[in-house]
Amino acid sequence: GLLLQGEMGSGKTTLLRAIGRSLCQLGLGVRYADCNQLYLGAREAAGEGNLGEFVECLIEPAVLLLDDLGQERPRGPFWIDEVIHALADRKRTLPRSITFSSPAMM
Repeated sequence: GLLLQGEMGSGKTTLLRAIGRSLCQLGLGVRYADCNQLYLGAREAAGEGNLGEFVECLIEPAVLLLDDLGQERPRGPFWIDEVIHALADRKRTLPRSITFSSPAMM
């Protein structure tokens, strides 16, 4: 895995997407997800009883790129760290990689 960390506007998302494009050109499967969108999708899937399928869909490609980890705005009882932990647990059993971008730690 890889963690890109820096101030807002420092180019983390641009670099993450460039990494994704390069990996695609090498023939690897890549999935990009903004963590706010990931949170909303996971919450909806959990509400429908499909969280397992949602996680499986995310980990299907060889590389998962998660953008803006830590910027999500949780609403309700469902938290993004549950999804991240489910992804990490599932990815540990597969030869795949998760790459994150995150704002700088304060």
